[in-house]
Amino acid sequence: MTKISSLNLTKGMKVSASGEGISGTPHFIAGINVDGRFATRFVNRLTGLPAISVIENSFVKAHQNDVDEPGVCAILSINAFLLMLKRCVLSSDIELNERVVKAWKSDGANTIHLYFHESVNQ
Repeated sequence: MTKISSLNLTKGMKVSASGEGISGTPHFIAGINVDGRFATRFVNRLTGLPAISVIENSFVKAHQNDVDEPGVCAILSINAFLLMLKRCVLSSDIELNERVVKAWKSDGANTIHLYFHESVNQ
């Protein structure tokens, strides 16, 4: 199982929202790349909380077209991600905050995919 501590947070993370399409298959709704400072703050503020285990237990290998190098993807419910985000977001975070995620939810998103880069010394 991949651990948060084995990830290269300095490269940032990709946050994608998806919903269920007409045929029942997931479809992409929106997404954003956040920098290493945000990714590090996100993980540091959740360290020691059950949220870290939730993230680690939801890791799957990322598809090659989702990241440009080896990585993992945590697949979370949008509500779980909103709870995590509340602990991490600053008023200066305009690209990714609760308002942005709630807008994705109103557009039909029900799942959040967090893409992380794995450290090269794995």
